[in-house]
Formats: sequence, structure tokens, C-alpha cells
Amino acid sequence: MIYAIILIVLGLIAILFNKKPITKQAAVVKVWLAPLFIIWGTVGIVILSTIRYSVIDENATYWYFLILGSSIEILIAVFFIYRYIKLKKNPQPDDNLFLPQTILGVVAILVGVATILVK
Repeated sequence: MIYAIILIVLGLIAILFNKKPITKQAAVVKVWLAPLFIIWGTVGIVILSTIRYSVIDENATYWYFLILGSSIEILIAVFFIYRYIKLKKNPQPDDNLFLPQTILGVVAILVGVATILVK
């Protein structure tokens, strides 16, 4: 349940702070948070992948959503880092990243809500 709430919050962060123009201060804050989300997502995938099959068989959809959510967290964090690197090299933001990050944010929110509903 906590994991799904964190996924929803990350999705909201990805959507709400995805505005033009991107300030360097906002990019720095997100790049400091990105490793935490990468670690959280990686640990989630490792732990969820090693749980006994008998537990997963009882509620496979729930575990699938948790692993999918971990993958989405990692992708959003990579977008944060990539955008910071692009902004550091070129002060003009790359407009191609706005739509994929918004889509990932919406998918993260939907997966978080689906995880809560399936449990």
C-alpha cells in the first residue's frame, strides 16, 4: 500500500513539475531525488522477484503491478537525470522530453491506483 502511494506521488511529481521553462534549480532538486527513486525501484524489483511463488500465485496481478511500478519509477528517475544533463549542456530545454515524461507520470498514477484497487 505504501509502495503504491509512493508511486502515485512520483507520478504527480513527474506531471506537475514538467512545465516550460525548466529552471536549473528545479532540475537540481529532481536530480537529487532521482537516485532515491532508482534505488527504491531496483530494490522493489529484486525483492518482489525473489518472493516465493506460492505467495505470488495467490494475487499475481498485485505483484505484477508492483514490479511494473518499480520499472516506471526507474524510467522517470532516468528522465530526471537525462533532463538535468541536457539542461546543463544547453540552457534551452529539449521539448521532446515533455510528452514522454507526462505519459510516464500518468501511467505511474494509474498503476499506483490499480495496485491499491487490486489489493
